[in-house]
Amino acid sequence: MRMRPIRSTRRGVALIVAVAVVGVLILYAGALAGIVGRERRGLEADQRRLQATWLVQAGAERAAIRLRQDPDYRGETWRLDAGRLGRPDRAEVVIAVETVPNDPGSRRARVVATLAADTARRTRMSGEFELDLTSRLTRNQGDQP
Repeated sequence: MRMRPIRSTRRGVALIVAVAVVGVLILYAGALAGIVGRERRGLEADQRRLQATWLVQAGAERAAIRLRQDPDYRGETWRLDAGRLGRPDRAEVVIAVETVPNDPGSRRARVVATLAADTARRTRMSGEFELDLTSRLTRNQGDQP
């Protein structure tokens, strides 16, 4: 009967343990990379929602200014290129203005802001505002970020 040297058996066991440890570390690194990627995408989505909310507010302010200049203003589609936004996506803000029934001194503005309309990252927010032709706007309702 032939016996194997103990030293070579120990080396084999050490090699198997080392490979197993490296494998576990690779699995942990992959899981961590997945978590970091999801968090980054979530933060980018939050940033787009916040920017769309700001664009809704800017659209309402734009409507208020235009109504002071022209009481017959009915709205517009305001397109912003990526350079003006400081991001890679374009934006579109649609403003629709109508007269408030039984209140000729007020207008209702519906504003819809869309970022990255032609991509999978499309973000849309909207708001409705009551505009008094003699003062500043007040927010009635709208989407919350």
